[in-house]
Amino acid sequence: MLVAGCGGRAASAAPAANPTLSTSASAPAAGGPAMAGPKLPAGATAVSGARVNASALPSGFPREVWTTGNGATLNVYGEQGGCDTVSAKAVSQTDSQVTVRLTQVQQKPTAHHSVCPLYRMLKPLAMPLSAPLGSRAVVLQLQVQEG
Repeated sequence: MLVAGCGGRAASAAPAANPTLSTSASAPAAGGPAMAGPKLPAGATAVSGARVNASALPSGFPREVWTTGNGATLNVYGEQGGCDTVSAKAVSQTDSQVTVRLTQVQQKPTAHHSVCPLYRMLKPLAMPLSAPLGSRAVVLQLQVQEG
């Protein structure tokens, strides 16, 4: 495998130690498992996808929802990176559903911070509920603000 370094020179590199990583958009090498999506933390209880309405989220945005603390804490993943931050709040709780608003704040570069690095990461976000989730549905919303 050849890897291009600074200055355009090519340098040889050893094969990757993890066969599930790929530098191209094609499928992983034969025999290697496909990369999995985000995993839930130990002790988490997944909320069934049938009970999660994520239709307001952009394509590709994480949709994993889980509870901890005997169902009293609702958890989701938010996307942040570069100059963007993310938070979540349970904005409405009824007997039949919990509505969660994810808020992404997109900071504009300033004179002191003129470049935003290009990376994205998943951030787990926890919200206390007024009562355990039980069989209630979860509605996910996204609000994008400029900071």
